[in-house]
Amino acid sequence: TGWLGLPLAKMLLAEGFSVKGSTTSAEKLPTLRNAGIKPYQIKVASEGIEGDIADFLSATDVLVVDFPPGLRKDPKMDYSGAIRLLSEAIATSGVK
Repeated sequence: TGWLGLPLAKMLLAEGFSVKGSTTSAEKLPTLRNAGIKPYQIKVASEGIEGDIADFLSATDVLVVDFPPGLRKDPKMDYSGAIRLLSEAIATSGVK
């Protein structure tokens, strides 16, 4: 729910959809909650997934994934490993 996800979430809420949103920042959780988004603190990395990914993915029809590049913060980030772990979580979650 960064620069792309937050406006998308707000648009979907305005259309009457229920929206879950994730952030890596605990400080952003109240902002998401106040916007009407069910917030989750989740961090996906090649070493593992932190946060309640199972609950986040439960009862979800559509999932939009946007990994910010973050190359300035961590140019050695292994996105392929992170995406592999997320793909495995999605495959076992029942996301339609």
